[in-house]
This record gives sequence, C-alpha cells and structure tokens, in this order.
Amino acid sequence: MTPKNFVVILTIFAGMMLVGCAFNPPNGEIDLLSDTGWLLTELGGTPIASSSAMTLNFSANGKVNGSDGCNQYWSSYTAGNGIINVSEEMAVTERACPGPIMQQAAAFTTALKQAVAYRTENGQLILLAADGTASAVFLPQNQELNGTFWDVSGYDNGQGTIMRINNSGRKLTASFTADSVSGSSGCNSYSADYTYSAVDQTIQLDGRLMITAMACTDGNIMRQEGDFIAALRTVNSYHIKGNTLTLKAADGSTAVILIRQ
Repeated sequence: MTPKNFVVILTIFAGMMLVGCAFNPPNGEIDLLSDTGWLLTELGGTPIASSSAMTLNFSANGKVNGSDGCNQYWSSYTAGNGIINVSEEMAVTERACPGPIMQQAAAFTTALKQAVAYRTENGQLILLAADGTASAVFLPQNQELNGTFWDVSGYDNGQGTIMRINNSGRKLTASFTADSVSGSSGCNSYSADYTYSAVDQTIQLDGRLMITAMACTDGNIMRQEGDFIAALRTVNSYHIKGNTLTLKAADGSTAVILIRQ
C-alpha cells in the first residue's frame, strides 16, 4: 500500500468515525425531561439575554410548550436515554414582533424541531443537532414571572376547598409582565399592578385590581369568577414547579393553581 493510498483510507475511516459519533446520542436518563422547565441561554453558539424569556417546558404527558421570545408555542415530544424528538407539528400564536426578534424566534423553534439528542452538563440542558453540535443551551427555569402565560386550573372557594375550573369553554387566564398581571376571569377581564421577588418568591398585588363589568347569564360562571378574584386578592407568595404555578395566601394555603400555556 502506497503512503498516498494509506492517507486516503485513513481519511475516509476518520470521516466515518465522525459521522458515527455525530449521530450517536449521549447517555441520559429515561424521563429526565418530564415535568421540567428551561430558559434558553445560547442559540447556535450565540448567547441569549435572559430578558428574551425564551422558554422550553416539558410535561409528563408528552407535551412541550413555551415562549419563543415573541409568541407562545405548543407541540409534542418523545425523549429518553439521551434521544429527543420534537414534533414538526407545532402550533404558534401570531403576535407580530420586530424583525430581529421574529428571526431569533424562528431559529429557536427550528432548533427544537431539528434536535435529535440531548445531554445535561453542569446543570444545563443541551440540545444537539444531527451533526452533533449544540443547537440550544438552557438553564433550569427560575421563579421568574415576567413574560409567562398561564391557564387557571383551580382556586380556593373561600372555604379552604380547591375548586376545579368549570369546563364551560370559558378559560380563566393570567399573563404576567414585569409589573402587571392580567387575564380572563371567566366572564370579565381583569388587571392589576403588582410587585414580586423571584428570589424570595413573594408577590403583592396592588389593591386596585381592575375588572370589567360585563354580566354573564350563567350564574355558575359569575360565582366562579367572584371566588377566583377573591382568591387572587389573597395572594402573598408563589412557586413555579415545571409547568405549574401555585399562588399562596399569607397563611401558606393554596389560593390559585395555574398551568403554563
């Protein structure tokens, strides 16, 4: 064998090894991602400001959702032993944002759908593309409320009982910005200024909670709305775990339970 032929064979062999490594997913743990929430810190090798609030949330039922920095998205996924697949069928809201933000959002959702493997390293979640490169890097989601969107799943009825939402087609929701919360209370819309600390997990609503004055014919909806607003006024602290936000009263009891949109 001539030196030239040896070099060619060695080069081909090295290329085959690289391809094999690129498609060989790292070792992981089954269900590692289930019921966890993550905040994007790096996309395609470029650092992302935490203020962009680009999130990734895995539910125990095989659903994935979050914010792409402009819109909310929903899809399904399978994961285990370091392998991941996010469905190409992804629903996304249609809010318009400045061009650079829209481009970044598109790159983010593309990275999710093209990820084939993942690994955890130093507390980070790293999604890997088919060529083995890190397409997106995340840190565990903290207790940040700003830029989050929720559906109410239960509330204290004022008697210490958590009432599940009446499935009548009228959602109760909560959307948080840096200093205000707003949403649907079932019949009407509400809003309030608030202050919070992601470190202490405390929250204080302004006493001037505003609510529209539309009357609904369904008495159950109106009672549900009244109890929900009353529970909301008692909120003193909160905790985010995975896709669930629990708002608590001053005595530590649960006031409102919400599920991430």
